[in-house]
Amino acid sequence: MKTTSTPNEEQLLEIQVVRTASTLSLSERSTINYDIGSLGDSQYIRLSGNSGGGLYCKDWVAVADIQALLSGNPSVTSKTLQPLYAGKSANSPGFVLACVNDMMKDSTPTTSPPSKPAKVKKSAKAAK
Repeated sequence: MKTTSTPNEEQLLEIQVVRTASTLSLSERSTINYDIGSLGDSQYIRLSGNSGGGLYCKDWVAVADIQALLSGNPSVTSKTLQPLYAGKSANSPGFVLACVNDMMKDSTPTTSPPSKPAKVKKSAKAAK
């Protein structure tokens, strides 16, 4: 997926972290730390830690790109977000999905989540 919301290298330096949070991974075996950032009217998310030690991508991802992948998708899995991390850590889509679920539960409006929460299926591997 070629994203139109991805900031260039110069803009990456200008993203301001507006919130730092943590949540359980989808498997509930580790805690995922993440940042919400803002650049102009756009909001971004990046993974910043994992207590389980699994590798993850630390790149900023536009919330609008996440919304585009989730929008209208009745059955969401970590594979739904894989296009955001093509050629990068296989863990990142699932970790970001856990963060999105956390953001949607939060009553503090720091992002514009999809209008209808998506049902999240745990992959067979995560359910073990």
